[in-house]
Amino acid sequence: MNQVITLNCPAANVAPALAYAPAPGPITMPTVGQGQTANSSIAVTPSLGSGTSTSTVSACAFSAIVGATFTAPAGTLTFTGSGTSAQNLNFSCVAPTNGSPDGTATLTCSETIGAGPITPRAWAVTCPDGLPVAAPNVTYTPAAGPITFPAGASVGASVPGSTTIAVDISGGADNGTGAAEQTTVSCSATAGFTVSGSPIGPVLVGDVTNPNGTVSVSCAAAASAQAGTLTCNAAQSVDGVVTTTPTTFALNCAAAEVNISSAPPAGPISIAGAPLTNIAGSIVLSNSGSDSTLGCIASGAVTLGAVPGTVPSAGSATVPYTCLTGASGTSTNGQIVCTTQDLGAEGTLTYDITCAAVSDVPVPAINNFGKLLMVVLVIGLGLVGLGARRQ
Repeated sequence: MNQVITLNCPAANVAPALAYAPAPGPITMPTVGQGQTANSSIAVTPSLGSGTSTSTVSACAFSAIVGATFTAPAGTLTFTGSGTSAQNLNFSCVAPTNGSPDGTATLTCSETIGAGPITPRAWAVTCPDGLPVAAPNVTYTPAAGPITFPAGASVGASVPGSTTIAVDISGGADNGTGAAEQTTVSCSATAGFTVSGSPIGPVLVGDVTNPNGTVSVSCAAAASAQAGTLTCNAAQSVDGVVTTTPTTFALNCAAAEVNISSAPPAGPISIAGAPLTNIAGSIVLSNSGSDSTLGCIASGAVTLGAVPGTVPSAGSATVPYTCLTGASGTSTNGQIVCTTQDLGAEGTLTYDITCAAVSDVPVPAINNFGKLLMVVLVIGLGLVGLGARRQ
């Protein structure tokens, strides 16, 4: 006797590894006007994780501070399982007076991989002395970090809403000669994402508008999740010399929802055929969303054919079946229930099938007298045709 044993091997709980950009080591903050705030960040990206295990980066602090004021990243970054979305450690310093030594400090954060020990990660941070003349600085709200969009209704559909980033361009110091000190912010995104509201500026020193503009980013749903990057470049011009500082936002656009339609619709289905025979029928499921699993069961007088295991994105799947009829003039009944990953009513589709047995209508037999009439008719038509030909 053969036995079939199904084994399910769950994914292991493996805490993700963490990579830093820039890697632990020296970091030099952007050069800004004296007394102005310089902002920077470290991107932390997880990989190779699974299950529900987590890795964290926490307790960031500056030590050995000399010559400047530093603000450390706040809070704890938590990364779970197989997720791959990056998160940022944001920090800042206030530039020393022009001509003073650069400010220095050591930024140390505690890294914990799963249940392992704490590992310190350290960066030697330099805060350059401030420029006597400076272009306006840029502040983004929210600050650089991940942006996650919800799932769209179908493939190609615009995801509901968009994320708006307020851009404040302020501060700076103008020396009153030469080209005006000014800043312009231009933002762009990788494929699959749309940006509006860019560029912003140029904004001159002394502009008190707050914010100076907003940048909106949106995405169109695809069959699978999309990852991308929004990059905003702040071009700061001092006496005509432009320095460009990029700020990045990790973009995550969820896959489109499963969107199933059925032909014929779920509900009653009536078919008819000869008595005591299997009548063939089919149901076509179409999907304008992401790939969906498909499972169907049948009962009663209905038997399923080979049912596909999926309804592909932007495609369809056919569910074949046969229904066994009864004696002439009677009806048999069966049911098909199909399940998909559609979050709406099409998640479970029920078809109640009625199969009517209908006998063929008999053709009356021709007796001998009828046959004689047919012979006479054929001969008569032949004579008429022959006469017409002679004329």
